[in-house]
Amino acid sequence: MKTRSFLRTSLALGVFAITSVLYAPAFARVPQVAQLTAAPVTKAKAQRDYIKALPGVGGTIGAAQTAIRHFTPLHGNGPSVYLVAAIHIGEKSYYQHLQHFLDKQSVVLYEGVRRSRSAAKTKPVRATRPHASRSAKPPVSLYQKFSNALNLQFQLDGIHYDRPQFHNSDLDWDTLNALATKAGPDTQKLLAQLKNSVSGGPGITQDEQIVDKVLMLSASTPLVATILRRLLVLGLCEPDKIRGMIGLKPETSSTPDSAKKLDSIVINERNKAVLADLKALLKRSKQNAPTSIRSIAVFYGAAHMKDIEQHLVSDLGYRSAETQWITAIEAC
Repeated sequence: MKTRSFLRTSLALGVFAITSVLYAPAFARVPQVAQLTAAPVTKAKAQRDYIKALPGVGGTIGAAQTAIRHFTPLHGNGPSVYLVAAIHIGEKSYYQHLQHFLDKQSVVLYEGVRRSRSAAKTKPVRATRPHASRSAKPPVSLYQKFSNALNLQFQLDGIHYDRPQFHNSDLDWDTLNALATKAGPDTQKLLAQLKNSVSGGPGITQDEQIVDKVLMLSASTPLVATILRRLLVLGLCEPDKIRGMIGLKPETSSTPDSAKKLDSIVINERNKAVLADLKALLKRSKQNAPTSIRSIAVFYGAAHMKDIEQHLVSDLGYRSAETQWITAIEAC
């Protein structure tokens, strides 16, 4: 009985780790560009959301889905704007669907934290694996570990960014680090820990060791892999349930101040960057050739979208037209 409880808790802990970083800073293996996501979405039913559960058999959760929301100008002419929410590991078919949609847009503003200010902001870079030397293996990110163990795909393997209309629209690591330093040593430490966790960097924690053991077990035990997939979907759609399984309370006002500051940096500060780019594109479209830019897609992590939508509607004069939902991860 204790063994079964330990396994369930270990699985839940592993899922909590990956669902935390599916929305939070994830520094990927792209030359000069690092993929970043945001913190877990809570209170999903109480707010307009960009990720939801697809019902399965017998009232269970069958899959996690993300939204593509279409917005049009409230007054006059202007390009359509699509908020394309993403999670960063998913089914191969999920990224194929997203790729097909994004390739049809005039401009795509995508998420990707640049490693330094010297990195070209608008030059999309294809995700590549670092060359492995004989002396040392390249670090393996948490994304890669989960996608390999559960027969899923990492976003940077599934999406091709080498399109002329794809433009990086994000902050750089120097800026993020400066913001975290200004917020205080605890926030700076949290950002560094999160970066190391998702990039496979130094300082592996005890929780991450448990995750590694669970993933190794799933590779040899199909039942464990199935359970982990189901828990992953549950963690994405109802994160408070996963928190409860490992003895954590739902995120409330009692959340540490350093974590709140990190959340503000990861989401709000980076959203300012993409909103500035979006505003500039809309202005250029009006002043120059209104028909040259027919559509703009903002391709970002799901937790960013509520704030981006709020500014798109209140500041830029857009209204929601329709929503389509795409299955990101099947429960089994």
